Amino acid sequence: MKIGIPQAGIYYEYYPFWKKFFEGLGFEIVLSPKTDKSISELGLKTANSESCLPIKIFYGHINCLRRHGINTFLLPHMDMVRNIYEKIGPKSYFCPYFVAMADVMKAEYPEIEVINPKMIFDGNIINSDSWIELALKYGKNKEEAQNIFNEALKEHLAFLQKMQSEKLMPIEIFENVKINSNNSEKIAIIGHSYIVYDHYSNIDLIDRVISKGYSVWTKEMMTDDEREIAVESVDWQCHNHWVMTNEERMAILKASRDDSIKGIIYVIPFNCGPDFLMEYYSLKDARKSKPITSISIDESSGEAGLATRIEAFIDVLK
Repeated sequence: MKIGIPQAGIYYEYYPFWKKFFEGLGFEIVLSPKTDKSISELGLKTANSESCLPIKIFYGHINCLRRHGINTFLLPHMDMVRNIYEKIGPKSYFCPYFVAMADVMKAEYPEIEVINPKMIFDGNIINSDSWIELALKYGKNKEEAQNIFNEALKEHLAFLQKMQSEKLMPIEIFENVKINSNNSEKIAIIGHSYIVYDHYSNIDLIDRVISKGYSVWTKEMMTDDEREIAVESVDWQCHNHWVMTNEERMAILKASRDDSIKGIIYVIPFNCGPDFLMEYYSLKDARKSKPITSISIDESSGEAGLATRIEAFIDVLK
């Protein structure tokens, strides 16, 4: 059995878990290629024009896999996180686009099979119920199902720990390559993983920063202790209901107080309401201690304009 997984969306955060789990069920994982012009154009032709660029890119990846004969897809139902920090509020949620993605794709392409277990979290711990139910559906007994889930969760937690302890980006772990610089002076690139690590969407932003002699710091490198300090330091009176935006908020605070981080680049998908609110509430305070630039990305973003913005920002740092 083959199952298609797009190299888009929240792939950058949960692929190790998904891979381990479905290989345990006996599936062959088929990844879409990395985003390129053809995938982008395919997405732009098929997605709603009012969607943000990452969602349009996601459509492109789904259609690329369909053209290569893949008819079964993993599109988890991203449900909620029970927050371990009381200050953030009891629960937070994923972007509605990703919550509804499985249902939307089934409606768009009724001929495909969509596997959509719920992803519910207690902090970083993935709830097992939906995944064990899925394993039982594919012929595993309860003990086998629990073991498969346990191994996948172990893989996920090891992935998180490796990023934190070794200061690695997900793409470095997935491809087993060294991308980042060893320079002690860093620039933080903060944003959703599907815009920060998709080189085509952000027009090679990470490589551009590294080529200027800096290393890159991203929110995935933030340790649990650093998150806890950030939670205690941020004013959470107005609870933000979005999981990934909360992560960005903590990362911005951490980066603004880290002397080794010389500046912050905040990358926003155009049309992302929570991120534009974050730009107003969090960046205004962080700007008091550190140079910051925000970059809004959509399909009309040009290489020349981005290059000029990055060069001007780095000139400020020097």
